[in-house]
Amino acid sequence: MNYDDIITVQNNKVDVDPSKYTVYYYTGSTQTAQASLLNAMGDGNFTGQGFSATKPQDLTQVTAIIVEFNMDVKLAPNTSLLLTYNTKVENIEDDTEFFENYAFENDTNQFYFHYRQYGDSLVSNKVTVTLTDRPVEIQGDLWIDEDQDGVQGSTNHRDYSEYKVVQNLIKAMGFSIYDNRDAGGFTSNNDTGAMSQWNGAESVKHFRFEGLGAATPKIGVADTDVYVADGATYKLDPELLRGDDPYNYILNAQLADNPGMDMSVADLLSIIDISPLGVGHYMSDNPDAADFKTSGNFLDNNFYPASAGSRMLRASTATNFTTSPFYIRYSNNVDQSKDIGVMYYRDLEITKVSTGVNPIPLEGVEFEIYGPFEDSTLDGVDDHTPASGNALTFSGTDGSYALDPNGKVTTLKTGKDGKITVTGLNWWKE
Repeated sequence: MNYDDIITVQNNKVDVDPSKYTVYYYTGSTQTAQASLLNAMGDGNFTGQGFSATKPQDLTQVTAIIVEFNMDVKLAPNTSLLLTYNTKVENIEDDTEFFENYAFENDTNQFYFHYRQYGDSLVSNKVTVTLTDRPVEIQGDLWIDEDQDGVQGSTNHRDYSEYKVVQNLIKAMGFSIYDNRDAGGFTSNNDTGAMSQWNGAESVKHFRFEGLGAATPKIGVADTDVYVADGATYKLDPELLRGDDPYNYILNAQLADNPGMDMSVADLLSIIDISPLGVGHYMSDNPDAADFKTSGNFLDNNFYPASAGSRMLRASTATNFTTSPFYIRYSNNVDQSKDIGVMYYRDLEITKVSTGVNPIPLEGVEFEIYGPFEDSTLDGVDDHTPASGNALTFSGTDGSYALDPNGKVTTLKTGKDGKITVTGLNWWKE
Protein backbone atom coordinates (compact mmCIF):
# COMPACT_ATOMS: atom_id res chain seq x y z
CA MET A 1 0.00 0.00 0.00
CA ASN A 2 1.34 3.41 -0.97
CA TYR A 3 0.70 6.88 0.39
CA ASP A 4 -1.41 9.00 -1.96
CA ASP A 5 -2.66 12.23 -0.41
CA ILE A 6 -4.04 14.02 2.65
CA ILE A 7 -7.84 13.94 2.46
CA THR A 8 -8.91 16.05 5.44
CA VAL A 9 -7.44 17.66 8.54
CA GLN A 10 -9.90 18.64 11.25
CA ASN A 11 -9.44 20.33 14.60
CA ASN A 12 -12.43 19.66 16.87
CA LYS A 13 -14.45 18.58 13.78
CA VAL A 14 -13.63 21.82 11.91
CA ASP A 15 -11.52 21.66 8.73
CA VAL A 16 -8.02 23.11 9.06
CA ASP A 17 -6.93 25.34 6.16
CA PRO A 18 -4.03 23.71 4.24
CA SER A 19 -2.05 26.92 4.63
CA LYS A 20 -1.76 26.19 8.35
CA TYR A 21 0.17 22.93 7.97
CA THR A 22 3.00 21.56 5.84
CA VAL A 23 3.49 17.97 4.70
CA TYR A 24 7.06 16.63 4.59
CA TYR A 25 7.92 13.46 2.69
CA TYR A 26 10.58 10.85 3.31
CA THR A 27 11.68 8.57 0.46
CA GLY A 28 14.45 6.65 2.17
CA SER A 29 14.26 2.95 2.98
CA THR A 30 11.59 1.56 5.27
CA GLN A 31 14.40 0.36 7.56
CA THR A 32 15.55 3.95 8.25
CA ALA A 33 12.16 5.71 8.07
CA GLN A 34 11.16 5.38 11.73
CA ALA A 35 14.50 6.54 13.15
CA SER A 36 14.65 9.49 10.73
CA LEU A 37 11.09 10.50 11.62
CA LEU A 38 11.77 10.44 15.38
CA ASN A 39 15.02 12.36 15.00
CA ALA A 40 13.33 14.96 12.80
CA MET A 41 10.53 15.52 15.29
CA GLY A 42 13.03 15.66 18.11
CA ASP A 43 15.36 18.29 16.70
CA GLY A 44 13.01 20.02 14.24
CA ASN A 45 15.54 19.65 11.42
CA PHE A 46 13.28 17.90 8.94
CA THR A 47 15.43 18.40 5.86
CA GLY A 48 18.52 17.33 7.74
CA GLN A 49 16.86 13.97 8.41
CA GLY A 50 15.96 13.45 4.75
CA PHE A 51 12.44 14.92 4.68
CA SER A 52 11.32 17.34 1.96
CA ALA A 53 8.29 19.61 1.65
CA THR A 54 8.26 18.94 -2.09
CA LYS A 55 5.78 16.25 -3.02
CA PRO A 56 7.59 13.48 -4.95
CA GLN A 57 6.51 12.63 -8.49
CA ASP A 58 6.55 8.92 -7.60
CA LEU A 59 4.53 8.53 -4.42
CA THR A 60 5.30 4.81 -4.23
CA GLN A 61 8.71 5.87 -2.90
CA VAL A 62 7.23 7.60 0.18
CA THR A 63 7.92 5.62 3.36
CA ALA A 64 7.08 8.27 5.99
CA ILE A 65 5.39 11.66 6.23
CA ILE A 66 5.35 14.45 8.81
CA VAL A 67 2.47 16.92 9.03
CA GLU A 68 3.70 20.07 10.82
CA PHE A 69 1.10 22.55 12.08
CA ASN A 70 1.86 26.22 12.60
CA MET A 71 1.14 28.06 15.83
CA ASP A 72 -2.36 29.05 14.67
CA VAL A 73 -3.56 25.44 15.19
CA LYS A 74 -4.27 24.98 18.87
CA LEU A 75 -5.72 21.83 20.44
CA ALA A 76 -8.09 22.77 23.25
CA PRO A 77 -8.82 20.44 26.20
CA ASN A 78 -11.22 17.56 25.43
CA THR A 79 -10.97 18.10 21.67
CA SER A 80 -9.36 16.05 18.93
CA LEU A 81 -7.17 16.56 15.89
CA LEU A 82 -8.18 14.25 13.03
CA LEU A 83 -5.95 13.64 10.02
CA THR A 84 -7.28 11.42 7.21
CA TYR A 85 -5.06 10.28 4.39
CA ASN A 86 -5.53 8.03 1.40
CA THR A 87 -3.47 5.05 0.29
CA LYS A 88 -3.48 3.10 -2.95
CA VAL A 89 -2.97 -0.58 -3.62
CA GLU A 90 -1.07 -1.55 -6.71
CA ASN A 91 -3.26 -3.00 -9.45
CA ILE A 92 -1.93 -6.54 -9.60
CA GLU A 93 -3.68 -8.51 -12.32
CA ASP A 94 -1.49 -11.58 -12.22
CA ASP A 95 -2.75 -14.04 -9.56
CA THR A 96 0.64 -15.68 -9.09
CA GLU A 97 2.41 -12.36 -8.61
CA PHE A 98 -0.25 -11.20 -6.15
CA PHE A 99 -0.03 -14.38 -4.09
CA GLU A 100 3.75 -14.67 -4.04
CA ASN A 101 4.64 -11.01 -3.50
CA TYR A 102 1.69 -9.24 -1.89
CA ALA A 103 -0.97 -11.50 -0.38
CA PHE A 104 -0.88 -11.99 3.41
CA GLU A 105 2.06 -9.60 3.79
CA ASN A 106 1.00 -7.07 6.39
CA ASP A 107 1.31 -3.36 5.70
CA THR A 108 1.91 -1.88 9.15
CA ASN A 109 1.75 1.81 10.05
CA GLN A 110 2.52 3.53 13.32
CA PHE A 111 1.69 7.12 14.23
CA TYR A 112 3.38 9.69 16.49
CA PHE A 113 2.08 12.91 17.99
CA HIS A 114 4.72 15.43 19.01
CA TYR A 115 4.66 18.73 20.90
CA ARG A 116 8.10 20.19 20.23
CA GLN A 117 8.21 22.26 23.38
CA TYR A 118 7.37 19.22 25.51
CA GLY A 119 9.97 16.90 24.01
CA ASP A 120 8.83 13.26 23.82
CA SER A 121 6.46 11.92 21.19
CA LEU A 122 3.23 10.03 21.91
CA VAL A 123 3.05 6.78 19.94
CA SER A 124 -0.04 4.95 18.71
CA ASN A 125 -0.69 1.24 18.48
CA LYS A 126 0.32 -0.37 15.20
CA VAL A 127 -2.32 -0.20 12.48
CA THR A 128 -2.11 -3.24 10.25
CA VAL A 129 -3.69 -3.95 6.88
CA THR A 130 -3.42 -7.39 5.31
CA LEU A 131 -4.09 -7.90 1.61
CA THR A 132 -6.18 -10.95 0.76
CA ASP A 133 -8.12 -11.76 -2.35
CA ARG A 134 -11.53 -12.21 -0.68
CA PRO A 135 -13.22 -12.68 2.72
CA VAL A 136 -13.87 -16.24 3.88
CA GLU A 137 -16.30 -17.84 6.32
CA ILE A 138 -16.52 -20.69 8.81
CA GLN A 139 -19.55 -22.95 9.15
CA GLY A 140 -20.37 -25.93 11.29
CA ASP A 141 -23.06 -27.96 12.97
CA LEU A 142 -24.39 -29.02 16.31
CA TRP A 143 -25.16 -32.67 15.67
CA ILE A 144 -26.45 -35.71 17.55
CA ASP A 145 -23.93 -38.53 17.83
CA GLU A 146 -26.35 -41.43 18.12
CA ASP A 147 -23.68 -44.13 17.74
CA GLN A 148 -21.35 -42.32 20.17
CA ASP A 149 -18.39 -42.88 17.87
CA GLY A 150 -17.69 -39.27 16.87
CA VAL A 151 -18.43 -39.90 13.19
CA GLN A 152 -21.32 -38.29 11.35
CA GLY A 153 -23.33 -40.31 8.86
CA SER A 154 -22.68 -43.73 10.39
CA THR A 155 -26.09 -44.54 11.84
CA ASN A 156 -29.80 -44.69 11.12
CA HIS A 157 -31.18 -41.17 11.10
CA ARG A 158 -34.28 -39.84 12.74
CA ASP A 159 -35.71 -36.36 13.07
CA TYR A 160 -33.99 -35.51 16.32
CA SER A 161 -35.68 -32.12 16.45
CA GLU A 162 -38.94 -33.88 17.40
CA TYR A 163 -37.48 -34.80 20.81
CA LYS A 164 -37.89 -32.43 23.74
CA VAL A 165 -34.40 -33.17 25.04
CA VAL A 166 -32.96 -32.07 21.69
CA GLN A 167 -35.26 -29.05 21.37
CA ASN A 168 -33.91 -27.83 24.69
CA LEU A 169 -30.32 -28.39 23.55
CA ILE A 170 -30.98 -26.35 20.39
CA LYS A 171 -32.39 -23.46 22.42
CA ALA A 172 -29.58 -23.62 24.98
CA MET A 173 -26.61 -23.78 22.59
CA GLY A 174 -25.17 -20.56 21.17
CA PHE A 175 -21.99 -19.87 19.17
CA SER A 176 -19.42 -17.08 18.98
CA ILE A 177 -16.04 -16.59 17.30
CA TYR A 178 -12.90 -15.04 18.78
CA ASP A 179 -10.28 -13.19 16.73
CA ASN A 180 -7.08 -14.74 18.05
CA ARG A 181 -4.62 -12.24 16.49
CA ASP A 182 -2.52 -9.86 18.57
CA ALA A 183 -4.37 -7.01 16.86
CA GLY A 184 -7.71 -8.81 17.35
CA GLY A 185 -8.79 -9.94 20.77
CA PHE A 186 -12.50 -9.42 20.18
CA THR A 187 -15.42 -11.82 20.14
CA SER A 188 -18.26 -11.75 17.60
CA ASN A 189 -21.71 -13.19 18.26
CA ASN A 190 -22.90 -12.44 14.74
CA ASP A 191 -23.91 -16.03 13.96
CA THR A 192 -25.88 -15.99 10.69
CA GLY A 193 -26.51 -19.75 10.54
CA ALA A 194 -29.92 -21.39 10.43
CA MET A 195 -31.39 -21.89 13.87
CA SER A 196 -33.28 -25.06 12.98
CA GLN A 197 -32.43 -28.51 11.66
CA TRP A 198 -29.91 -28.18 8.85
CA ASN A 199 -29.80 -31.34 6.79
CA GLY A 200 -32.48 -33.71 8.03
CA ALA A 201 -29.83 -36.02 9.47
CA GLU A 202 -27.74 -35.77 12.63
CA SER A 203 -27.34 -32.00 12.43
CA VAL A 204 -29.88 -30.04 14.47
CA LYS A 205 -28.40 -26.53 14.39
CA HIS A 206 -26.08 -24.75 11.98
CA PHE A 207 -23.74 -21.82 12.64
CA ARG A 208 -22.01 -19.47 10.20
CA PHE A 209 -19.57 -16.57 10.66
CA GLU A 210 -18.85 -14.49 7.56
CA GLY A 211 -16.42 -11.77 6.48
CA LEU A 212 -13.38 -13.41 8.06
CA GLY A 213 -9.74 -13.08 7.05
CA ALA A 214 -7.90 -15.90 5.30
CA ALA A 215 -4.35 -17.09 5.95
CA THR A 216 -1.79 -19.40 4.41
CA PRO A 217 1.44 -21.11 5.51
CA LYS A 218 4.70 -19.29 4.88
CA ILE A 219 6.39 -20.12 1.61
CA GLY A 220 8.31 -23.35 2.11
CA VAL A 221 6.19 -24.47 5.09
CA ALA A 222 3.97 -27.48 4.43
CA ASP A 223 0.31 -27.25 5.37
CA THR A 224 0.63 -29.92 8.06
CA ASP A 225 3.80 -28.34 9.49
CA VAL A 226 1.93 -25.31 10.85
CA TYR A 227 0.72 -27.57 13.66
CA VAL A 228 3.23 -28.19 16.45
CA ALA A 229 3.25 -30.77 19.23
CA ASP A 230 1.12 -29.87 22.26
CA GLY A 231 1.27 -32.75 24.72
CA ALA A 232 -0.55 -35.73 23.20
CA THR A 233 -2.01 -33.64 20.37
CA TYR A 234 -1.05 -30.68 18.17
CA LYS A 235 -1.96 -27.01 17.89
CA LEU A 236 -1.65 -24.24 15.32
CA ASP A 237 1.50 -22.09 15.47
CA PRO A 238 0.50 -18.71 13.91
CA GLU A 239 4.21 -17.85 13.55
CA LEU A 240 4.32 -20.35 10.67
CA LEU A 241 1.63 -18.47 8.73
CA ARG A 242 2.46 -15.62 6.36
CA GLY A 243 2.35 -12.08 7.68
CA ASP A 244 3.28 -10.40 10.95
CA ASP A 245 -0.08 -11.07 12.62
CA PRO A 246 -1.99 -13.60 10.49
CA TYR A 247 -5.69 -14.21 10.86
CA ASN A 248 -6.58 -17.11 13.14
CA TYR A 249 -9.68 -17.79 15.18
CA ILE A 250 -11.23 -19.76 18.04
CA LEU A 251 -14.87 -20.87 18.04
CA ASN A 252 -16.86 -20.97 21.26
CA ALA A 253 -20.09 -22.80 22.08
CA GLN A 254 -22.07 -21.88 25.18
CA LEU A 255 -24.97 -23.56 27.00
CA ALA A 256 -27.29 -21.12 28.74
CA ASP A 257 -30.84 -21.18 30.08
CA ASN A 258 -32.95 -19.40 27.48
CA PRO A 259 -36.66 -18.58 26.99
CA GLY A 260 -38.79 -21.44 25.71
CA MET A 261 -36.81 -24.20 27.45
CA ASP A 262 -38.72 -26.64 29.62
CA MET A 263 -35.62 -28.13 31.24
CA SER A 264 -32.61 -26.37 32.68
CA VAL A 265 -29.03 -26.53 31.45
CA ALA A 266 -28.20 -28.32 34.71
CA ASP A 267 -30.71 -31.04 33.80
CA LEU A 268 -29.31 -31.24 30.25
CA LEU A 269 -25.81 -31.75 31.61
CA SER A 270 -27.01 -34.82 33.51
CA ILE A 271 -27.86 -36.64 30.25
CA ILE A 272 -25.37 -35.35 27.64
CA ASP A 273 -21.69 -35.51 26.87
CA ILE A 274 -19.49 -34.14 24.10
CA SER A 275 -18.52 -36.66 21.40
CA PRO A 276 -14.99 -38.09 21.26
CA LEU A 277 -12.55 -35.40 20.20
CA GLY A 278 -11.38 -35.96 16.63
CA VAL A 279 -7.76 -36.94 16.07
CA GLY A 280 -7.43 -33.99 13.69
CA HIS A 281 -9.69 -31.67 15.71
CA TYR A 282 -7.09 -28.88 15.56
CA MET A 283 -6.80 -28.87 11.75
CA SER A 284 -8.53 -26.62 9.26
CA ASP A 285 -10.36 -27.78 6.17
CA ASN A 286 -7.96 -28.30 3.29
CA PRO A 287 -9.77 -28.61 -0.05
CA ASP A 288 -6.46 -29.48 -1.72
CA ALA A 289 -5.99 -32.62 0.39
CA ALA A 290 -7.57 -35.79 -0.94
CA ASP A 291 -10.65 -36.97 0.99
CA PHE A 292 -9.98 -34.64 3.92
CA LYS A 293 -13.58 -34.16 4.98
CA THR A 294 -14.48 -37.85 4.98
CA SER A 295 -11.26 -39.34 6.30
CA GLY A 296 -11.71 -41.59 9.31
CA ASN A 297 -8.71 -39.88 10.91
CA PHE A 298 -10.65 -36.64 11.30
CA LEU A 299 -13.62 -37.30 13.52
CA ASP A 300 -16.48 -34.86 13.60
CA ASN A 301 -16.16 -33.21 16.98
CA ASN A 302 -13.83 -30.24 17.31
CA PHE A 303 -14.98 -28.77 20.64
CA TYR A 304 -13.93 -29.50 24.22
CA PRO A 305 -14.71 -27.86 27.57
CA ALA A 306 -13.09 -24.44 27.84
CA SER A 307 -11.99 -25.18 31.41
CA ALA A 308 -8.91 -27.32 31.91
CA GLY A 309 -9.14 -30.91 33.03
CA SER A 310 -11.33 -33.79 32.00
CA ARG A 311 -13.26 -33.54 28.74
CA MET A 312 -16.16 -35.55 30.16
CA LEU A 313 -19.24 -33.51 30.96
CA ARG A 314 -21.18 -36.02 33.00
CA ALA A 315 -20.80 -35.34 36.71
CA SER A 316 -19.41 -31.91 35.84
CA THR A 317 -20.88 -28.47 35.22
CA ALA A 318 -19.08 -27.44 32.01
CA THR A 319 -21.22 -25.06 29.96
CA ASN A 320 -18.58 -23.45 27.73
CA PHE A 321 -16.75 -25.28 24.96
CA THR A 322 -14.03 -24.16 22.61
CA THR A 323 -11.94 -25.20 19.62
CA SER A 324 -8.21 -25.08 19.23
CA PRO A 325 -6.97 -22.02 17.27
CA PHE A 326 -7.42 -22.49 13.52
CA TYR A 327 -6.95 -20.59 10.27
CA ILE A 328 -9.04 -20.57 7.11
CA ARG A 329 -7.14 -21.26 3.91
CA TYR A 330 -7.18 -18.55 1.26
CA SER A 331 -8.20 -21.18 -1.33
CA ASN A 332 -11.23 -22.18 0.71
CA ASN A 333 -14.25 -19.86 0.47
CA VAL A 334 -16.08 -21.77 3.19
CA ASP A 335 -14.42 -23.85 5.89
CA GLN A 336 -16.85 -26.46 7.25
CA SER A 337 -14.42 -28.42 9.39
CA LYS A 338 -15.70 -27.37 12.82
CA ASP A 339 -18.62 -29.28 14.37
CA ILE A 340 -19.75 -30.12 17.88
CA GLY A 341 -21.23 -33.56 18.51
CA VAL A 342 -23.43 -34.37 21.49
CA MET A 343 -24.15 -37.83 22.90
CA TYR A 344 -27.27 -38.56 24.98
CA TYR A 345 -27.42 -40.98 27.91
CA ARG A 346 -30.14 -42.48 30.05
CA ASP A 347 -30.13 -44.31 33.35
CA LEU A 348 -31.79 -47.65 34.13
CA GLU A 349 -33.23 -48.86 37.42
CA ILE A 350 -34.20 -52.49 38.01
CA THR A 351 -36.04 -53.61 41.16
CA LYS A 352 -36.29 -57.26 42.17
CA VAL A 353 -38.73 -58.32 44.91
CA SER A 354 -40.13 -61.60 46.11
CA THR A 355 -43.55 -62.85 45.13
CA GLY A 356 -46.42 -63.11 47.57
CA VAL A 357 -48.68 -60.89 49.57
CA ASN A 358 -45.84 -58.96 51.22
CA PRO A 359 -42.97 -58.79 48.69
CA ILE A 360 -39.57 -57.99 50.07
CA PRO A 361 -36.47 -56.66 48.23
CA LEU A 362 -34.15 -59.39 47.06
CA GLU A 363 -30.44 -58.75 47.47
CA GLY A 364 -27.79 -60.37 45.27
CA VAL A 365 -29.98 -61.15 42.25
CA GLU A 366 -27.74 -61.23 39.18
CA PHE A 367 -28.32 -59.57 35.79
CA GLU A 368 -26.34 -59.12 32.59
CA ILE A 369 -27.01 -56.38 30.04
CA TYR A 370 -26.43 -56.78 26.29
CA GLY A 371 -26.50 -54.18 23.53
CA PRO A 372 -26.71 -51.58 22.30
CA PHE A 373 -29.14 -52.56 19.53
CA GLU A 374 -30.80 -50.36 16.95
CA ASP A 375 -34.08 -48.75 17.98
CA SER A 376 -36.82 -51.08 16.72
CA THR A 377 -39.11 -48.10 16.06
CA LEU A 378 -36.91 -47.07 13.11
CA ASP A 379 -37.80 -48.15 9.59
CA GLY A 380 -35.90 -51.22 8.48
CA VAL A 381 -35.00 -52.34 12.01
CA ASP A 382 -36.29 -55.71 13.27
CA ASP A 383 -38.80 -55.73 16.12
CA HIS A 384 -36.20 -57.22 18.40
CA THR A 385 -32.59 -58.28 18.37
CA PRO A 386 -31.66 -61.40 20.34
CA ALA A 387 -28.96 -61.08 22.97
CA SER A 388 -25.70 -62.32 21.53
CA GLY A 389 -22.01 -61.76 21.94
CA ASN A 390 -20.57 -60.51 25.21
CA ALA A 391 -22.32 -58.75 28.04
CA LEU A 392 -21.58 -55.03 28.49
CA THR A 393 -18.92 -54.11 31.04
CA PHE A 394 -19.45 -51.83 34.01
CA SER A 395 -17.69 -50.32 36.98
CA GLY A 396 -19.30 -50.19 40.41
CA THR A 397 -20.69 -52.49 43.08
CA ASP A 398 -23.56 -53.07 45.52
CA GLY A 399 -26.35 -52.31 43.08
CA SER A 400 -24.85 -49.09 41.64
CA TYR A 401 -23.09 -49.36 38.28
CA ALA A 402 -21.88 -47.19 35.41
CA LEU A 403 -21.30 -48.32 31.85
CA ASP A 404 -17.54 -48.48 31.37
CA PRO A 405 -15.79 -49.90 28.26
CA ASN A 406 -12.77 -50.57 30.48
CA GLY A 407 -14.78 -51.94 33.38
CA LYS A 408 -14.32 -55.40 34.85
CA VAL A 409 -17.89 -56.06 35.96
CA THR A 410 -20.23 -58.00 33.64
CA THR A 411 -22.61 -59.47 36.23
CA LEU A 412 -24.71 -56.90 38.07
CA LYS A 413 -26.14 -57.69 41.51
CA THR A 414 -29.05 -56.06 43.29
CA GLY A 415 -28.29 -54.21 46.52
CA LYS A 416 -29.99 -54.51 49.89
CA ASP A 417 -32.95 -52.55 48.59
CA GLY A 418 -33.37 -55.04 45.72
CA LYS A 419 -32.35 -52.42 43.18
CA ILE A 420 -29.78 -52.08 40.42
CA THR A 421 -29.12 -48.58 39.05
CA VAL A 422 -27.15 -48.28 35.82
CA THR A 423 -25.89 -45.00 34.36
CA GLY A 424 -24.42 -44.18 30.96
CA LEU A 425 -26.63 -46.21 28.64
CA ASN A 426 -27.13 -44.89 25.11
CA TRP A 427 -30.32 -42.82 24.98
CA TRP A 428 -31.17 -43.87 21.42
CA LYS A 429 -30.48 -47.62 21.59
CA GLU A 430 -32.22 -50.67 23.02
